Amino acid sequence: MDLKEQAKQDYLAGMKIKDIAQKIGKSASTIRSWKSRYKWDDVSDKVAKAATKSVATKRNNNELTKKYGWEPKYDKHGSFKLFGVKIVVAFTNSERGVGAVRGMTAYGAYINEASLANRAVFDEILSRSSMPNSHILLDTNPDSPTHWLKKEYIDNKNPEAGIKRVHFVLDDNTFLSPDYVKHLKAETPTGMYYDRKILGLWVNGEGAVYRDFDEKKHFVTKDEVPELTNYFAGVDWGYEHSGVIQVWGETDDHKYYLVEEHAAQHEEIDYWVDIALDVKKRYGDIPFWCDSARPEHVARFINEDLDARNADKKIMKGVEDVAKMIKANRLFVVRAAAKKFESEIFDYVWDEKKGVPVKENDHAMDTRRNFLMTINFNSDRLSSDENHVFYFESIGDDLPVETDVNELISIHANRLNNRYNRLMNYYLGKHSIIRKLAKAKGKPDNRLVINFAKELVDNEVGFFAGTPVKFDYDDNGQENQELDQRIADFVAINDLTDSIVELAKQVDIFGRSYTLLYQDEDSNTRVAPIDPRNAFVVYGTQIGAPIEYAVYYTQRQRNGAISGTLYTKHSAVTFHGSASAGIQYDEVTDNLFTNVPLVEFFASIERQGLFEQVINLIDAVDMAMSNKGNDIDYFSNTIMKVVNAKLRKETIDEMIDKRVINVPSVDSDRPVDIDFLNKPGADLIQEHFLDRAIDAIYTKSNVANFNDDVFGNASGTALEFKLQSMSNAANMKERKFKLSIRQLFKLAFAIGATLPLDMTGELAKNAKATFKRTVPHNVQDEATTAKTLLDVVDRKTAISAISTVDDPDAVIKARDEEQRNNANNALSTLGDVNENDFKGGDK
Repeated sequence: MDLKEQAKQDYLAGMKIKDIAQKIGKSASTIRSWKSRYKWDDVSDKVAKAATKSVATKRNNNELTKKYGWEPKYDKHGSFKLFGVKIVVAFTNSERGVGAVRGMTAYGAYINEASLANRAVFDEILSRSSMPNSHILLDTNPDSPTHWLKKEYIDNKNPEAGIKRVHFVLDDNTFLSPDYVKHLKAETPTGMYYDRKILGLWVNGEGAVYRDFDEKKHFVTKDEVPELTNYFAGVDWGYEHSGVIQVWGETDDHKYYLVEEHAAQHEEIDYWVDIALDVKKRYGDIPFWCDSARPEHVARFINEDLDARNADKKIMKGVEDVAKMIKANRLFVVRAAAKKFESEIFDYVWDEKKGVPVKENDHAMDTRRNFLMTINFNSDRLSSDENHVFYFESIGDDLPVETDVNELISIHANRLNNRYNRLMNYYLGKHSIIRKLAKAKGKPDNRLVINFAKELVDNEVGFFAGTPVKFDYDDNGQENQELDQRIADFVAINDLTDSIVELAKQVDIFGRSYTLLYQDEDSNTRVAPIDPRNAFVVYGTQIGAPIEYAVYYTQRQRNGAISGTLYTKHSAVTFHGSASAGIQYDEVTDNLFTNVPLVEFFASIERQGLFEQVINLIDAVDMAMSNKGNDIDYFSNTIMKVVNAKLRKETIDEMIDKRVINVPSVDSDRPVDIDFLNKPGADLIQEHFLDRAIDAIYTKSNVANFNDDVFGNASGTALEFKLQSMSNAANMKERKFKLSIRQLFKLAFAIGATLPLDMTGELAKNAKATFKRTVPHNVQDEATTAKTLLDVVDRKTAISAISTVDDPDAVIKARDEEQRNNANNALSTLGDVNENDFKGGDK
């Protein structure tokens, strides 16, 4: 059986995508592409996987559709009817689910993963299932033996309660393939996790947390470490207890090695900054996943130009993930480099009463968990690629669960926004050299910033969109004045030409930007540019899939409070919460646009900022210029040496005042030696380096250096060659922008307010955006070209060749009007002629 077929069989047996990827040694994205390409979901005998926690789930209904051909018709609240009975879909993992069931009288309910249900929602469902002979069915994986579901319901033996219970072990599920069962047993950590997941027992842990850690297997020497392709750092703050910084490396097959560890007590933040900067110097600009309990320390790391990010602190989920890695032999430790880890690993034990690890011997353990917990998605339905694009495996449900959205917000806020803020700092001139450690007292310490980042962005934006973008309607050359006017009104209301400039600027800085469409109080369709630090979109996993949903949110720095809106194709959901507690959905309203109203703009699929790949060169130029400034300060304060002469203070003062040196020697057999201590000069080398570095900055960012002398004297043809690479990059960016602009107009037409209603998308295809590069032109040559083109193309195309013409239609209209006026004037002149005008002269 080849790998594709093996992966398919495991998927159809209910195995998670990430588990399949781990089993066969492929990436999760590869498995998803196979699933989409070969339509695994169309197989009729596929076993349903875990569903969203709800009274009835759309995923379950989706499975019924595939198996029986029955497709429910949902109303705007997500409810549907089956045999005349209304079925209400309600989330049970947060208290907002109460609103969906409150006030009804039900014949029964089905609750999936009941141990994860919010108690208030669970109780409300029970109280509403009051019809005669009503039944409540629930399933769940085991949890703590003290869980309310276990104590109050499963253990309730009172026959009057009417509770029936059925206990299953993994082997009872005959729908699972033997290979999958074997794999799941092999990967599940020994102890509590095995007892719960495989044996179905309601137990707490006892003894060592990581019982599968084998010192003979998982401790390695430095020489046994394979080639590592990625590095990460974990940080656990401490003072009375030990603080810890660990450096982890990752192999291509996703195995992790602890290669370096620093642990100390009673050390201030300066100590940890020095260690982190040294780690960065040796391993590069790696991310530091930090305990978020000390936000002031995280902020200090960021101010020191360290890529500091808040780690995910979910304890039990993190412990389970680490235990799985150990069981699967994917986690190893260089013993000689991790003494703190070695001292804790076997003493990190369960609290047998609470079912969580004891808060002792946990500093190195927390550091490892913080790092490993954060580098991967917890939800099997979420993924991202190397370009920081989020993907979501849709199962037909409109609203993703709150935990998935919360995880995306956490990753966006902690990973992407650190990158975005760094890029914005460079654009604003806040370069890393400003935050470097101060030199010793008395040494020159210039911090010069040459802001190439801002120059590159501003020049490119001016070149790309400095000339206002022209919007009009063009159906294969057929004009429509009414639609032209409606589009002009839409553009004017939203200042869309200025918005395009702002979007182009944000794309050059961050690599992406967004626009949000909404209806204002006057029922106008409005468009607002959105900073990517406050929003993100999530695409489907199928090839070419559109946006599944989008999130716009804000987060207060003072207390971490989060509020925002989730947009799906059919709904807009407000939410609130915090970074630590997660989010909760609030009000659900209809999305009038019938599609996600957030549009992503980018210049390339890599979503890379214009100057992002030349930041190191910019830093190098800043450093070189600062060193030259230091050299100037050095020579201004050059030290004089006087050998074989004794100088009194009065003599020195007289030398400074009169600029004359005349001192007797101490030893008459040797001459007096008076000289300056000179630093070796390297000015020529520095100049050569600066020339090359500056040239590389412009070349690698595809932006012309307008300070070059050639721009003052070159002909039009020479300028075109000089701007060729910049024009090519702008053309590629323009194509991406036009696709996004088409989606923007499609949304605006679909709501039928400022623009006329069109649900087909045809009018949006004919809404054209015309970009013109802001470059010097020879208008005389362009006019000659336009005149020549009139013989082979239509007038509008010919006139468009003249750069000074912003609106070809207006020029054609004015030209036609002028010709009509001239003709009318000529006719009027002829009308004034009579036969007396010809008497006495030639006829």
